[in-house]
Amino acid sequence: LLSRPQNMQCAAVLFALASGAEAFAVAPSLSARVPGIVHRQISALRSTRLTAEIANANRNSGVSAHVYLAPLKMGIATSDSPAAERILSTVPYNSPEIFEKIYDMVIFGGGPTGLTAALSAVAQGRTVVVVDSTPENKIPFSSSVLSGRTGTPITDYSTMTYRATLLDAAMNSKGQGSNWKEVQRTMDDVFAANYDINMAAMAERSIPHVRGAAFLQSNDSENRVWNVNVKGLANAGDGVIKARKVLVTSGSSSIPANNVVYNSEKGVFNGDSIQDLNYFPNTMTIVGNALTALEYAYSFSALGTKVTLIISNRVAFTLALSRANVSPDDCSRLMVQLEDKGVIIMYNDGIASVDASRNPKETPVVIRLDSGNTIETNALVTILGRVANAGSMGLESDAVGVACNTEGSVLIDHNLETTASGVYASGDVVGGPWIPNNGLDQVHSAVVRMFGLETMAVRSMSERQAGFLTKSLNSNGYASKMDEAFPGVVSEEVFIETMTRVVGKYGFNPESSINLVSTCREKICRPFTEKLNSMWGQHFNIASLGGFVFCGRTSFATGMAHARVDNNGKKRYVFWAMPHIAYGIQHIEGKVFRSGRDGPSNACGALITIKGEIANAKVAVGLDPTDTEMSLLRQQVLGRLKYGKVPTLLGITYASHECILEQVRNTARDVINPDTCEYVIISGIQVHGALNKNFIWPGTITMFSGGVETDLTPTYLEDIKDWKLDTWLQTEALAQVQSNSKGGRLSAIFDGIEL
Repeated sequence: LLSRPQNMQCAAVLFALASGAEAFAVAPSLSARVPGIVHRQISALRSTRLTAEIANANRNSGVSAHVYLAPLKMGIATSDSPAAERILSTVPYNSPEIFEKIYDMVIFGGGPTGLTAALSAVAQGRTVVVVDSTPENKIPFSSSVLSGRTGTPITDYSTMTYRATLLDAAMNSKGQGSNWKEVQRTMDDVFAANYDINMAAMAERSIPHVRGAAFLQSNDSENRVWNVNVKGLANAGDGVIKARKVLVTSGSSSIPANNVVYNSEKGVFNGDSIQDLNYFPNTMTIVGNALTALEYAYSFSALGTKVTLIISNRVAFTLALSRANVSPDDCSRLMVQLEDKGVIIMYNDGIASVDASRNPKETPVVIRLDSGNTIETNALVTILGRVANAGSMGLESDAVGVACNTEGSVLIDHNLETTASGVYASGDVVGGPWIPNNGLDQVHSAVVRMFGLETMAVRSMSERQAGFLTKSLNSNGYASKMDEAFPGVVSEEVFIETMTRVVGKYGFNPESSINLVSTCREKICRPFTEKLNSMWGQHFNIASLGGFVFCGRTSFATGMAHARVDNNGKKRYVFWAMPHIAYGIQHIEGKVFRSGRDGPSNACGALITIKGEIANAKVAVGLDPTDTEMSLLRQQVLGRLKYGKVPTLLGITYASHECILEQVRNTARDVINPDTCEYVIISGIQVHGALNKNFIWPGTITMFSGGVETDLTPTYLEDIKDWKLDTWLQTEALAQVQSNSKGGRLSAIFDGIEL
């Protein structure tokens, strides 16, 4: 593409990179401009391998072999083009009959991914319903459906059709962008044409759809169906959809900039609202690090707009280009071509404040930059990337358990299945780049697999999580959420080994010291003491319910009496004390999937009970002689919590850590003679996580010698600095998959994993 004439190559490269759809030949026609819509069939779906597969499946199921979805169309508007007004004037209506059936699959989203999945499922004889949440003032089902085999990642389906149409209009305008109404009509007509084609395709396959917001409520385990509550758009009709599988293709939204209040009527736009631009801007300022920022800069400059492009973070921009396989040389050439089009390019500057305009076409928007410079412009557009539309659908609720990373993208395995069995996700909602090579072909293949492997819908998460975490995106995502909840968390084995090395530097070792340990007595906590005993020998147990320490001075003295006395008459003790919490692969506090169990396990049971008592305002603070440990635990925890707000289980667990640490410090201080004894207190939180593994949040590591406290945290951090949770998770997951592949059940389920 870079070898083509200069006025063509920049546009072609930019759209191919930003869209990741095809190596688009989007050069304008070399012949004279002719009336009517001149459609270039950039990626006619029926000519791809994907369409052939769907057609074959249709024939096998006795359905007509023809499949038509809206290919990417770009052209010039004429009076005989479809009217957007006709579509927008149609009042949304959700037929009550749609809510009376049980479907094989419900799809959240009517974009390219959702429509491709719907046709693929129907081609296999499955029943499907689509829930589309397009606003009432927008044309639904208006996206172009493209198929990949391109080698370029798809990062933004949500605005692809708009960008393609804008680019084509720009290249045909010959700088006459001031006729913005014609450009707008072109876009509306393309959306309307896509709507008509996509609706016809769904009607031909008897694919029902509803307009509104979908909320995934719960799984009916008895009937093995998911319940999806639909709130109809503009009183279109509410109801509950029941389906055996759920596919989330809800797309993404433009990431907002700090210090910016967006208002299309006042000339301030983001990557989504730019589609609402209803006037031609003589000047435009584009701020961003995403590839689409370059594309918009080219398109509007070709229309005749004077464009200023601000790359707010050059390093982030370079990384974005690198992820799209753009070489530094190609990047330099692209930037030169933009400058040749008159685009002013600035680097490493950001928006300090914005003064919007009541009439941006005539009175400019004023932008003050971090550098102190001021820019006046008819339109400000921020293109800072995309964030998944995964919220407000009930996905991360305890009743569902779909895991997302810290950026909000849904985590999926190689079959596009989430951490909730039977719930799948695809497209922008799983983050980008999301499909490295195959475009929508992968969505089609995933639908084939999800209905071909019926066991996938009923197998437990404990059977899936090893294969799930072999994918780097998932191991990174799980690690990011773990580290957000428990900063510095490490695997249990690594924690014990590292702490052993650290305290060993100060004379505390299996030959000189005895361990006094307080972890909960639940079976799920035993791996900690088993590992510790394998390295240090038998410990002395000072634990009570939940890892609390209620044994008192007598028990401490009894345990310490077993310590050796060195040649200097010193005794040494190491205290290990911590509460525990489950935080499994779904990122749900208190829930973890363990081998040998169909459902999740809960921990810590005592702290979960306290959380429920607080939530229900039924907390008994007195001492119950028939439940002494629980009574004491409750009193300790309540004394650490702030009143007026129901705490989270995570908050209660951290409060418990503070209680336990104080118990150990105070009792040790009362019992130990500092002249003849040295000791170390190691505290933390035991976390029951993915892969049937325990992890530790490191709380404190303090040495007491000669009446002086020494914080050993710097020594610990230096020792652990090269350890990475995400790398460890992926390595451990691969090892488990390899082990299970030797005749185990996972070998068939995860046969798509490359080892």
